[in-house]
Amino acid sequence: KCQQKETYVTKGPDTVNITFLIGNGFDVGVGMNSRFSDFFPIYRALSIDKPETFQKFAMDINANEEKWSYFEKQLGEYTINFSKETTNVLIEQIKDFEQAFIEYITNQEELLSYDDIETISKVFLNALLNYYRHNNLPVESSEAIERMYEQTVSTQHIYNFIVFNYTYIFDNCIKCFDKKIVCKRKFGRDEITDKIGKIVHVHGYKDFYPIMGLNDEGQIANKELAKDKKIQRFLIKPQINKALRMKYDNESLDLIKKSSIICVYGMSLGETDKKWWAAILDRLNSNGACQLVIFDYDDNYRPTSPYDWLDKEDSIMDKLFSYSTGNYNFEEMRTRIHIAVNKTIFKVDLMKKHNDMMDSVLAKLATTM
Repeated sequence: KCQQKETYVTKGPDTVNITFLIGNGFDVGVGMNSRFSDFFPIYRALSIDKPETFQKFAMDINANEEKWSYFEKQLGEYTINFSKETTNVLIEQIKDFEQAFIEYITNQEELLSYDDIETISKVFLNALLNYYRHNNLPVESSEAIERMYEQTVSTQHIYNFIVFNYTYIFDNCIKCFDKKIVCKRKFGRDEITDKIGKIVHVHGYKDFYPIMGLNDEGQIANKELAKDKKIQRFLIKPQINKALRMKYDNESLDLIKKSSIICVYGMSLGETDKKWWAAILDRLNSNGACQLVIFDYDDNYRPTSPYDWLDKEDSIMDKLFSYSTGNYNFEEMRTRIHIAVNKTIFKVDLMKKHNDMMDSVLAKLATTM
């Protein structure tokens, strides 16, 4: 439920922005088999009937990890096999992969049902209002964010979302908030309405310019191709966004710059998205009150001793800080960065239909082994 405290404080800014960065972990949490490790074996099976150049791509790319950032990083390394004269082959291989993946997730998304609006509403409302509670974060972290809410109790809270997925799943779920109202709170004699703000699909939608690739030209292993403008516009996500002129990047950066609380959910801190991690660090540096929450998922994590937690925290902090673009006070920043491990606040089963396509493809894969 919304906080109902009648607290008398000096009225702050007109709105407080809480911005969530939403990654593939969200789609997985509703039942989608959308990890890289879910799809790539299927792509390999499908490639058997394709021209040899597509078969080669399917066999050369390593499928040992589930993270899409791992696959994107491999694209940069894979360029070493090409020259300026053969870039068209590389482009056709990647286009074929992207088209197959879009068809795959389109099929997956058609298996979902949004009929249980009551459950969806309950899960989403609980996620937005309680993501920082003690059952998710360490006590001191929870209290730090609680203080932020107490200090802004007189101010409208706007919940924004930067979505890195290509599906419409998050958009369909967020419709559970009638008139975009998250909740209404009492402040003295006033009623404050907290609402859903912007939803930006920073890498496009499955049927509208989906963007996949690298963060910058330094991630293209082939140094000759790294200087090629055509390859840059094809492989580097910020350049693709700029070329599309959809302003996805600008809108997302603007949200981060205005946010008092930033929450990362369902994303690895992969280097192919380091533009966004650097932007978050810039915001933490420029605003000493800004808080960052990172939901990390790790199948191998076991809290058997305090050292397990300390190692996990250090590994996340070190990775995040490696993306900094300035001389920041990282020790001070650490006090405003809060980590939740293996917590699934948006988890709700939407998978209601049977996946016939998956069965047929897996059957085909089995006959080739």
